[in-house]
Amino acid sequence: MTTTHQPMRDSHKCQRAKEMVLELLAKREMKIPVPRTAVGMVIGKNGETIKRIQQESGAKIQFKADDGHSPERVSATSGSPDKVQIAAQMIQHQCK
Repeated sequence: MTTTHQPMRDSHKCQRAKEMVLELLAKREMKIPVPRTAVGMVIGKNGETIKRIQQESGAKIQFKADDGHSPERVSATSGSPDKVQIAAQMIQHQCK
């Protein structure tokens, strides 16, 4: 007689995996134009401001490559919709 072993399921791990999948599916990217003159204020000394915005909002922020001509730089901000919205508000606040 052979016994079939079923893997034990950890409901906490299954729930966390489900949450991670849903978070990935909900991710979005917002392109936020930042006036060229304000990019330094958004990044901050040694990147401190942009790191703080990322940490507090939970979104990832990267500036696209600079073409050297346009009056604005584009900030690609990604994460869940609520995190992206918080980051966008914080970036806009830094531009004032």
